[in-house]
Order: sequence, then C-alpha cells, then structure tokens
Amino acid sequence: MIAEKLGVSSATVSMGLRSDPRLQAETIARVQAAAAELGYDPHYHDAARRLALHRRGKKYLNRVVALHTPTVVGSRYFSLIYEGIASQLAAEGYSLLVNTPVEPEPHPIELPAIVSRGEVDALIAMSAPEHLRPLVRRLRSTPGFRDRPVVAPFYVVPGCGSVYSDDQLGAYQAARHLLELGHRQLMCFAFDSFPHQLRLRGLQQAFSEFGLAPDKCLHRMRPYPGWSASEALPANLDNGLSRQEAVEHPFIHYLREHPQITALLGANDASVLSAWRVLHAAGARVPEDLSLVGFDDVDPLPGPEQDNMLNSVRIPLQELGREAARMALGMISGELPAESRVVLPT
Repeated sequence: MIAEKLGVSSATVSMGLRSDPRLQAETIARVQAAAAELGYDPHYHDAARRLALHRRGKKYLNRVVALHTPTVVGSRYFSLIYEGIASQLAAEGYSLLVNTPVEPEPHPIELPAIVSRGEVDALIAMSAPEHLRPLVRRLRSTPGFRDRPVVAPFYVVPGCGSVYSDDQLGAYQAARHLLELGHRQLMCFAFDSFPHQLRLRGLQQAFSEFGLAPDKCLHRMRPYPGWSASEALPANLDNGLSRQEAVEHPFIHYLREHPQITALLGANDASVLSAWRVLHAAGARVPEDLSLVGFDDVDPLPGPEQDNMLNSVRIPLQELGREAARMALGMISGELPAESRVVLPT
C-alpha cells in the first residue's frame, strides 16, 4: 500500500521504514509519514520479513538483546550490572529481553523460545561456566540462533565474548595494603570460580613479594552458609545472635585456634559484614582484633555520620554491564570477534 501510494518500489519502502542511510532523508520522511497515515505496523510483518531474509541467507536485525540473569531486583550486585546493560542498549536504540529463572538456576538453562527462533540479536548470559557451556553448544546447533553473539560476564567461556574485572589486581592491592600495615596472616573467603582463582593469584603474589609463604600465611575457606547473600543482611551490626551463640560459631572457633590471623578479605561485602556481626556479638573489636576488607563495594555499613565503615575493593559493576552491552553490539555489527575479551580495572 505504501509503495502504491508513493509510487516507489517495495525495496524503497523497506529501506525507508528502516531509516536506511542510503536513502535521502526526504524519501525516508515520506515513507514513514505514509506508513503512519496508513496505520502500518512494521512489527506485524517482522516474521514474514525474517523468513524472507532467512531464505536468502541473510539475518534480520531485531534490535533486541536477551539477558539471562539470576535476578534483577533481588540483589544490588546484579541490579547494578543490569542498569549498565539496559542504559547502554537504550542509548543505541536496542531493547532488552530479561530472563530470570523462577527457581535457583536449573541445568540446563531454559531460555524463552524467541531466543532460539532468532528473534534476538545476541545473548548476555550471567551464569556459571558449567551451565553456560552446554547452553552455548545447544544454541550453536539451533538454526534460529546458530552463530549469534553470546557474551559471558565474569567468565571465559569458549565461543563467547568475556567481560570481567581485574580481580587479581584488586586482591593483590588489598593484600599489599594489609601487609604494609603489619598484618602477616590473612583469612580469605573464596569460592572455586574463575574470579576467585584470579584473586588467589593476586594474594599469592603479594605474600611472595613480602617474603612470606602463601600456603602458611593465607587461610583460604568458603564463606559460611548464607554469609554471601546481601538480601539476608540486617540493617546494622545487631543480627540477633546472643553472645553465647557467637562465641560458639565455627568462625570464632577458627580465629581462636589461629590467633596469628589479624585480617580478613571477603568473597564479597556481604560475607565480611556477616563476619563483622558475629565478631560484634562475640565481643571482638574491628579493626583492633581483626581488620576487614570487602570485595565488590556493594553493601555499605553506615557509621554514625552515615559514612561507610567498611573498606572494600570496588568492582565497577555498572561499567561491566555497559561494556557487556557494547561488546554484544560490536559483535552484532561484525566489528568485534566472537571471543572478544575486556578486563576492567578494580
């Protein structure tokens, strides 16, 4: 109808609706004005256009990126990354499709059907490698998605772009700071994931530079159950533990058995704040009895003047989200390779 009304070809109409720069601005304006006048909805014809392009071996640009994330609103950590992704995509005229599992992450990851149908241009997946690797293999064998970009924040996964923070440098700087203050034995909360492996390297480097044996001076352990969850943190140091319960906690027992430990580096801020609350309930003093350093700068502990009493290694979460979005867009346009990698400073 638009082509007949304007006396132009259907190809010109298609280019005009997409604001193709090969057309003159006046022609684009005429096409879009006619479309509005006739009540033309381009989205109604998307499926047919996508099928036609697929038959010709071409891709249809949806201007939509999918995000798989454990949560958006339940965690400040993930919400900051989401804000970075969403703001960057919006600035480039892209929409964001968010997929969050109802239950803790299953295996395999389940994504909306529109992802496998190719109705998104890329996927940003915040998931552990053991879940992400089979998902990528599945998508690569799905005709609708096939070779579309996948970006994996935090991890290096074959076939994916990777964006992560320099946790090795952050841990190294934190350890150097503590060692320069005179600490010689450090407890470190850590998991077995890639970011925590990087942190371990940084810690080992710092201890070695001070002539200290990491295997003797570094006490590495997993956070106690529930200690890494920001949403479980009380608003202040009073966490409902009695003094008796606190002094019997395994954390306090370990410190008593290893009195040479004078500092703690957390897996994240929440794990350190959980430790602080147990120390407080047990009557221990921070930093006099134990110095504490968080890792992410997400969960502050407001002091009397509302300043943050917790020292923390900052992970640039919003920028990490923006960089993941920029990488996805660069891979969509072909400007970046499929396994691009960006490391952000902490």
